[in-house]
Amino acid sequence: MTGPKLCVLDHIQGPLAGSRQVLTQELHGIGTGEHAFVHFPSHRASGVLPEHATLVRSDDGYQLSAAPEASVYVNGLEAHTRLLSHGDLIRIGEDGPLLKYRELAVSDPSAPLDPGFKSIREVVSDCADVARSDSSTWAGTGWRFLRRIPREITSQTSPIARLLTLGVLAVIVLLLGFIIVRLSTLESSLSRQAAEIADSVGLVQEENRISVEEMREMRDQVTSTADRLAGIEADSDDLPTVVDHVAAATVFIQAAYGFADGGGRMLRATLGPDGNPLRDTDGQMLPTFGGEGPILERQYTGTAFLIAADGQMLSNRHVAEPWLYDQAAREAVDRGFRPIVVKMIGFLPYATEPLNVVLEKPHDSADMALLRFAEADSAFAALELSNEPPSLGQAIMVVGYPAGIRALLARTDPTVVDSLLQAGVDSDFWEVARTLAEMGLVAPLVTRGIVGQITPTAIVYDAETTHGGSGGPVVTLDGRVIAVNTAIVSDFGGSNLGVPIAAAQELLSEFRP
Repeated sequence: MTGPKLCVLDHIQGPLAGSRQVLTQELHGIGTGEHAFVHFPSHRASGVLPEHATLVRSDDGYQLSAAPEASVYVNGLEAHTRLLSHGDLIRIGEDGPLLKYRELAVSDPSAPLDPGFKSIREVVSDCADVARSDSSTWAGTGWRFLRRIPREITSQTSPIARLLTLGVLAVIVLLLGFIIVRLSTLESSLSRQAAEIADSVGLVQEENRISVEEMREMRDQVTSTADRLAGIEADSDDLPTVVDHVAAATVFIQAAYGFADGGGRMLRATLGPDGNPLRDTDGQMLPTFGGEGPILERQYTGTAFLIAADGQMLSNRHVAEPWLYDQAAREAVDRGFRPIVVKMIGFLPYATEPLNVVLEKPHDSADMALLRFAEADSAFAALELSNEPPSLGQAIMVVGYPAGIRALLARTDPTVVDSLLQAGVDSDFWEVARTLAEMGLVAPLVTRGIVGQITPTAIVYDAETTHGGSGGPVVTLDGRVIAVNTAIVSDFGGSNLGVPIAAAQELLSEFRP
């Protein structure tokens, strides 16, 4: 908009609905505090903080900034700082008041500021936005729109505009066409973004299923992996005891995450009339935000290890928050979509049931995070963190679950695999691990190597491992942890990296001062 303009906030839903505030100052506060310019009564604005957000004037209009602990959504997407544009829809809090920012043309800059009445177009737009926020279905949205529009026209528009309500039938037809086009455009845009996210991030549903044919191929790997642990334990009389202790504290992590839009709706598969997911010509499920279809999730595995008897664990941050280390996922986050851990569980070696795992605290700069078992109803065996750095050439062991479920199957006795095949097992990502756990077949892989390089931020060693071993302990031959396994070279080869355990000491000092 060029020329003089009048910036206003229209309250279209909430305790101040129907009012218009003119923005004239350099700084305007928003919240329940008594000095806030946009002041909401605290008893009628649940979830709104005393100093929830601010509006700061700039050459281009007003910039909205949310307080660090507050949530603000602009046009349905979470925004911490945003230069507002004419027509932006602002939600204060998760389910709080709804406002619309407008820039109105001023014909005479010297005249007193007068926000005047709303135009019919503005009223229609506001009613459509409120109706859509109150309902997730087209039928519900249309009904709420029709119920609201007469009252808004008669109370918010000029007398001349109110006379136009006599042609209510024509207006209803026009408004219905407007709202259908608007909703169709918005839903089409959101559906397009949903498809882009699902494709680029690799969100799947049942894509990680392990077929019978793949299980047969895994049988060929059993012989090459079965002797690995025996070869390490033969080095000394004490080493088997150390290996058993470390292995008993090393946890197999299974997890999945998905994405939600600004309104908290998860990205799901679209259901057809028969209740089954709709698929495209390539057999992929069609994604959508909303509905009742299964959540589209990115499934992955990793490793953690116990460091306290109360169930506290160490792992990599990319195991706890993998979207931070994936370019496509970061782009989805930058566009306002929110990653959510759908499920994270941990299997202790030879335990028959998993335990839920929660994130306690990620490290600010290192690839490390504190996790915890959510159901810590007994004492756990924990590993000791080393107080001394390793030395070049020092022998170490890496313990973990590289290659995840596939490696567990590859190391399982062929007769057990045969029994699974004969039973017609075709289980999914979660059920395969649970079945193996019930058979007592979840146990970590132990490999040995030497320290080849030491830097302040990494320890380099040649112990064999691969993806899925991330987050496992790197221990000395007497069982003390010197690093957390992090950067993996695929195919069980090459040099591998661990985060020095000194980073864990920093993290623990911050979490438990």
